[in-house]
Amino acid sequence: NKAINANVIGKRCDQIMIAFLNVQNFKHHIEDVKKHHLLHDQNLFVLSETWLSDVQTCHENNQFQLQNYESYFCNAANGKGLAVYTYDTGRNVVTGTSRF
Repeated sequence: NKAINANVIGKRCDQIMIAFLNVQNFKHHIEDVKKHHLLHDQNLFVLSETWLSDVQTCHENNQFQLQNYESYFCNAANGKGLAVYTYDTGRNVVTGTSRF
């Protein structure tokens, strides 16, 4: 595939691929996310409206961890929350959270 500007489209080691998806209650869509091949082609993806609590994500082996990804959660309340997943590409990822 080629882009209009003649740059090759596809996964390259010199770029970061990012995706964003509103999951509207992650606990009901965890299996959908695990099987979503387009999300797993990204170096980083963000899920919004996770509706998770700190209790659900406080353990390293919680059900919301995804294989081969580092995960970061910003839990707030129903209708809120973010989950960020980064694929280990050898790059440093700077993260920070604040309550909203």
